[in-house]
Amino acid sequence: MPNSDPTALTNLYTAIKDGVNEHNDNPQLLLLIGIHLNDLSKVSEAMDTFGALPTRVVTARNHAIIQQFTNTGR
Repeated sequence: MPNSDPTALTNLYTAIKDGVNEHNDNPQLLLLIGIHLNDLSKVSEAMDTFGALPTRVVTARNHAIIQQFTNTGR
């Protein structure tokens, strides 16, 4: 992650978690955030609690959101 301060992504995770049912891509977004934070507890929560699938294709929406926070363009 280019920015060593994970505060923005951590806050985004909390916000998305609070509204996880507001969009069908939100569980996947939680998974991606957990991966970018290198936080196994968040990755596990996204998969076990919210049903995120690691084999699912990353949607354009989630790619655009993550890209804003990571500047990786991937």
